[in-house]
Amino acid sequence: MQLEVGQNPTEFEHEPFERTLEKCLRYYEIIKPLGISNGVFGFGGYYSSSLVFLDLVYKQKRSTSPAFEQTTITNGYLIETNSASDYWNSFTGMLRQTDTRSQIYTQSDVGGTAGMAGVCWTNSTNTFLAVEDEL
Repeated sequence: MQLEVGQNPTEFEHEPFERTLEKCLRYYEIIKPLGISNGVFGFGGYYSSSLVFLDLVYKQKRSTSPAFEQTTITNGYLIETNSASDYWNSFTGMLRQTDTRSQIYTQSDVGGTAGMAGVCWTNSTNTFLAVEDEL
């Protein structure tokens, strides 16, 4: 579908699916969709005993201040380090944003050893993570 302003329409523009998808990902990117449990979505680490950082790398360049969307689920997210798992309910926020990456972090419900790193994944099919940019 192609929408235009005015009374003089132009010829419909056909473009490859890949190009259309690329344009869409510029504005909205799902990091972890609903319906998947045990979904690995990144690699993170303890900055301190009560602060976990996780790097996000975007598929498409975006502004340096996209909005972060998430669901809050009891013990919905976890980091697994050295055969131990640490669970939390939601991320606290997003920082160190560039047009290709950012960091999300949590500083509630976690307790580990500073410097330890591991795989971050979800513990519920109801968890959801996405970034949204301005149009």
